[in-house]
Amino acid sequence: MGQSESSDYYVEWSNDGNPGQLRETQDRLHGIPRFLTSPRYNTQGDCIRWRISGLRPLTFKVYHNGYLILNLTYTKTCSVLKIKCTSGLRSGIYEIQVANVSGTAIRRLEI
Repeated sequence: MGQSESSDYYVEWSNDGNPGQLRETQDRLHGIPRFLTSPRYNTQGDCIRWRISGLRPLTFKVYHNGYLILNLTYTKTCSVLKIKCTSGLRSGIYEIQVANVSGTAIRRLEI
C-alpha cells in the first residue's frame, strides 16, 4: 500500500488479493495496460476510482480540463487506483493515461 500526497490530490494503490493477483499474472503475459473497470466518481468519498493492470513499471498521467495534475510511475503489483478530489477538482473533464513499454491505455471521465 502506498500513497502520494499534495494539496490538490492524493493517490492510493493497493492489491485486492487473490482475484487481483490472478489477473495480474495473466496481464503480465500480455503486457499492455488495461482498465479492468472504467474510472468512476464516488460522491461519498470525493474520489475517482478504477482498476488497472499491465506489465510494470506503469506510468500514469492524469489531466484535469487539459492541465496535467499528476505524473506518477510505479512498480508495485497493484490493481486499484484512487484519486481523492479536493474542492477545485470535483467537476470537469478528466483524462487518465496509463502507459508502459507495451502501449498506452486512455480513459476520459466528465464529472
